[in-house]
Amino acid sequence: MLFVCLGNICRSPMAEAVFRKLASDRGVLDQFRIESRGTGAWHVGDGADPRMVALGQTHAVDLTGHVVRQVSPQDLRDFDVVLAMDRHNLRDLQSLGVARGREIVLMRAYDTEDTEPDVPDPYRDGPEGFEHVYQILLRSCGSLLDDLLKGE
Repeated sequence: MLFVCLGNICRSPMAEAVFRKLASDRGVLDQFRIESRGTGAWHVGDGADPRMVALGQTHAVDLTGHVVRQVSPQDLRDFDVVLAMDRHNLRDLQSLGVARGREIVLMRAYDTEDTEPDVPDPYRDGPEGFEHVYQILLRSCGSLLDDLLKGE
């Protein structure tokens, strides 16, 4: 399971942490390899955005150990499921090529309440933008996990 956004500081690390928590809460964490990456290299080696880390703490979702990494073509061969946070990142990932049997999908394909295709980037938003993204990711990760567990 690889979650991908632009800088790997907001959306994708939160998706990784939310999915990890949901899988842990259900006792199935050991069934998944869960990581996140960014399509850009600006923040490589940094931690998650402090605003997202703080929001995670309010929801008991831990992002404190996150280290930003950039996605590589090898990642697209190593992960069976790759989830892009928006259409721009989807195009960037597709330009790297997709290994046989792998698929890259939009994260919001799993959103049970909204048909908007993109998880908005909260980087320039206030706290309400970060909370909105958290709620989208909580719904989408829950639905994704349900789908994966049905397919066992």
